[in-house]
Amino acid sequence: LEVAERWLRPGVEVLPVPVTAFCGSADAVAGAAAMRWWARHTTRFLGVREFPGRHFYLRDDPAPVVAAAVADVRLVVE
Repeated sequence: LEVAERWLRPGVEVLPVPVTAFCGSADAVAGAAAMRWWARHTTRFLGVREFPGRHFYLRDDPAPVVAAAVADVRLVVE
């Protein structure tokens, strides 16, 4: 939520919040290389997590993506 809240604010280029980038391994537009771009916008980049599939990889089986998101939240909260 903080990313969405601050993203378009003038002068805010780097956020002091953890960010993980998620992508489909076969996504030709927003693949892992493109997702590494997020590292420039946070002081706490947690990395890129790839899942099988294309751009809408999440539709086929959201459980692994949800589990990865929960694991990353736990990593920074605990």
